[in-house]
Amino acid sequence: MKKILIIEDEANIRETLSEILAISDYKVIQARNGKEGFKKAIESSPDLVVCDMIMKQMDGIDTIKAFQNHSDLSFIPFIFLSARSQVSDIRIGMNLGAEDYLTKPFEPKELLSVIKLHFKKIEKFHKLSEDSTKDVITKAIKELALEDSAAKKKWTDYLQSAANVQIAILPRKSEISHLFPDNFIYFQPKFSVSGDFYWIQNFGDIQLIAVVDCTGHGIQGSLLSICFYNVLNLTVQHYGLRKPKEILEKANELVLIFMEEHERTHNEVGMDVVICAIDQKNKSITYAGAKSPLYLITNKVDTVVCEKIKKYSQRTGKPLFKVMGSRFAIGCKNEKFEIEEHTIKYKSGDMLYLSSNGYTDQFGGPSDKCFNSLNFTNLLLSIQNEKLREQKSILTYNFNLWKGDSEQTDDVTLLGIKL
Repeated sequence: MKKILIIEDEANIRETLSEILAISDYKVIQARNGKEGFKKAIESSPDLVVCDMIMKQMDGIDTIKAFQNHSDLSFIPFIFLSARSQVSDIRIGMNLGAEDYLTKPFEPKELLSVIKLHFKKIEKFHKLSEDSTKDVITKAIKELALEDSAAKKKWTDYLQSAANVQIAILPRKSEISHLFPDNFIYFQPKFSVSGDFYWIQNFGDIQLIAVVDCTGHGIQGSLLSICFYNVLNLTVQHYGLRKPKEILEKANELVLIFMEEHERTHNEVGMDVVICAIDQKNKSITYAGAKSPLYLITNKVDTVVCEKIKKYSQRTGKPLFKVMGSRFAIGCKNEKFEIEEHTIKYKSGDMLYLSSNGYTDQFGGPSDKCFNSLNFTNLLLSIQNEKLREQKSILTYNFNLWKGDSEQTDDVTLLGIKL
């Protein structure tokens, strides 16, 4: 009976994998992290390792390196599991010697198929080692290498195709510039595909614009982004809604119907949204947010400062008003779910910013902490008099400087518009 070592820090995933493999007549050894997995591998000599990439105590990269540096473990094949889906992440795993890479979530039959394939490769290689000449073995190794190379290219092409599909739903730069000539878009996904997207609809005197942050990253987040993109379109095109509050309430209703039909929980599907209806004729912004604030730099004296609207000022320049959204995300089943709406007047030349939380949540800096919303607010205040192209350059530079050598924490989307 083949022995498979599962290294996974999430207990429910570890137990599910164990059940799937045990039913398929594999002997399963479990480990909660790379350090424990390395120790159990020395004790039990597994035939194959299924290992999570992201673990707090000794992640997948460090684990495979430890195996390769141990003479008795260096030839044990690795299959990586991870929510990471960027091509560079896959390449890192493969370059370190991993046999394959499965992206969460995956189907049980997909995992079993990959394991079966690699055991066949091992058996084939062993047979050739026993029965064939050195030249035949060399040929077989080249064939296996070609198979692996083809698999890697397939993954790369697959992810690039997914990224191309997602990019197609985003408004073109020319569409936004036609409505708001002075603007910038800072869109920096964590992986090749993103859980963030931005959206715009033009209804003559009223323009709807939104930034959406869906649950998760990579493939999971990108699939939800396509789903919620269609939900937003449905609210305005089928139901004829134009008010941000009504759009988000209807969107929540549609997402809940979707979850109930597919027996999903509210923890699996959620979207943070900032959405505005901009009336350029009457110079007003109507805003609603699901856990996402709006940032407006204006001198309008009739802007109301209240519990939901905070005012921030510097010695020079206009003040910044941060308008807070609802504490509920879209996809919430809470009976107290409520979306508030605010209408604020503006003047020509005022600045509007719509952002996901990717910028403020980025870890880095001297203490490896979040950039946080106060630093973000002060940064926006400090660059308000710069041209929009220069604002984007400064924001990009500061984000990369703060991130440093750290991994990007989340997808980042930030739209700046001069009204």
